[in-house]
Amino acid sequence: MFQKLGNFYYFNGELDKAAKWYDELFAMAPDQQTRIFLPICPIPESRGQTDKANEILEKFHQKAGNDKRANLYEKNKNYLDRIKVIQADTK
Repeated sequence: MFQKLGNFYYFNGELDKAAKWYDELFAMAPDQQTRIFLPICPIPESRGQTDKANEILEKFHQKAGNDKRANLYEKNKNYLDRIKVIQADTK
């Protein structure tokens, strides 16, 4: 139920409400299936919680094995620093 509520708010662009329900979901059952991790990742980042976003991505990488997205994260763990450089260059 918490996942469905989180997904509903996430896909309707209400990230604060989505975060509330995803947080409840992980508090109740921290060992989630890999498919739940990726939609959640942008939420902490959008709220300035990059450490939490990286923690979620790390859990996804551990659980996903050879998933291309997980491998991409593993190879580019400093992706936020690279984004900041790109943003600074475009200003």
